[in-house]
Amino acid sequence: MRSDFTYIDDIVEGIIRVQDIIPIVNEQWAVESGSAATSKAPYRVFNNPVKLMSFIESLERALGLPAKKKFMPMQPSDV
Repeated sequence: MRSDFTYIDDIVEGIIRVQDIIPIVNEQWAVESGSAATSKAPYRVFNNPVKLMSFIESLERALGLPAKKKFMPMQPSDV
């Protein structure tokens, strides 16, 4: 199972922080050699889904504790 763990308040805060900042255009930017962060529209939202078990394993390593997992069937709200 893969999911994105983006908290909506973080997205809203990010948009509010950049809404009044006009990006500086880099006329030499090219998709083949440039990062989206330096493009003509450098403010973009990237949503990268991760494997749920990888996310849990990362938390276990960071906390130094095993997670108590209870595997269940897909829930109606799962996409």
